[in-house]
Amino acid sequence: MSRSFYSLIMVILFLAVACVEPPETHVNHDQEALKLVWEIGYDAYVWGSYAAPTVFRDSLLIYSGDGGIHCVTVDSGRNKWTSSYLSAGFMHKAFVMDQAALFGFSGKDKVFSIQLEDGSTLWETEIDSGRTFGYHTALNEDSYFIGTSSRNKRKTIWRLNKVNGTIMDSIITAYMPWGLFTKQGRLFNSNGWYPDNSPYFIGNIVCYDL
Repeated sequence: MSRSFYSLIMVILFLAVACVEPPETHVNHDQEALKLVWEIGYDAYVWGSYAAPTVFRDSLLIYSGDGGIHCVTVDSGRNKWTSSYLSAGFMHKAFVMDQAALFGFSGKDKVFSIQLEDGSTLWETEIDSGRTFGYHTALNEDSYFIGTSSRNKRKTIWRLNKVNGTIMDSIITAYMPWGLFTKQGRLFNSNGWYPDNSPYFIGNIVCYDL
């Protein structure tokens, strides 16, 4: 083989080695490191909470992994209040709240609303649910909606008055109400289920006129 061929091979090898070299880290040693302001601990339930902490005015709302609801100050982490409800926080994807109140569930059949300012109970209502799903909820101007599945496999969407917790309506659905949201006087419900003798999960979306 010619010398030029060997030279070409060497150039290719050089380029290949150059491409796999680790990038420079570009550490700025003159920049001050992040400073820890505060930290707090809380009890966990296996994998902790899904819901991210949420800012409310000068405070931070936190779900601990055991379902506890905590309100701490943003500047210092000082505890302002801890709810007496264990709200299965690991099943919440986000806090369900308006400007004054937080809505949730406790256990299998208790729905509640608490005052955001001090954590006191505004109302508490029991529903015949069997099992309540905290992430199957929605909120509009006057109502709180929550989807449940009872012990006899009955799937229900409940509509509660968000001011006093009275049950305004309930809708029996054919399938589990996985996702609820409201828009312009309508309630949207996304369902999901396994068809008989099929390993595949399918679904649909249903729209109700409120």
